[in-house]
Amino acid sequence: MMWQSRKALDLLGDPRCVVHSTVTDRAGTEGDVHLFAVDITEVGYFVVAGEGHETRTWAPPAAPR
Repeated sequence: MMWQSRKALDLLGDPRCVVHSTVTDRAGTEGDVHLFAVDITEVGYFVVAGEGHETRTWAPPAAPR
């Protein structure tokens, strides 16, 4: 997004966002690249598994104390 666009200004008020990536190859072999910075706190995603899909989640490990 462009700086000071409506989307960018919305993120200043609420920094949560969802990042989608379009895969046009059914096997997922094409890949997709976007360049931006985010502070990731949790990730949810799904992978193709046979005729369906599996939902998975990830969170960064806790910082050592």
